[in-house]
Amino acid sequence: MSKVCEITGISAMTGNNVSHANNRTKRKFLPNLQNVKLYSEALEKYLSLKITVRAMKSVEKNGGLDSYLLKKSNRDLAPEAQKIKRSILKLKKNWINFVHQINQPIALSLHLLGARHQSK
Repeated sequence: MSKVCEITGISAMTGNNVSHANNRTKRKFLPNLQNVKLYSEALEKYLSLKITVRAMKSVEKNGGLDSYLLKKSNRDLAPEAQKIKRSILKLKKNWINFVHQINQPIALSLHLLGARHQSK
């Protein structure tokens, strides 16, 4: 498995160990990755992700995975997170269309009922 955050895309950085004698040797700075299961309210399922602790704190602060992904722009998200965001947006769009289809006849009937009451 690669050492990359599946939400933010943060990966390992390279640098140097510097000794007291100022000798430099190459090293890697690895991100603090954790395997977590986050619940998506829109998808109604748990998603197993490998994310950094910093991303986990940001998700919790923003009120969950769905709201965090919807607030962030796509260029700040990893490809895996962009796929999840697209599926959430698709479900929300379908839900909005469904609600409009249901409310349209109700609004029309309420409008007609209001017109009958005014004529009496």
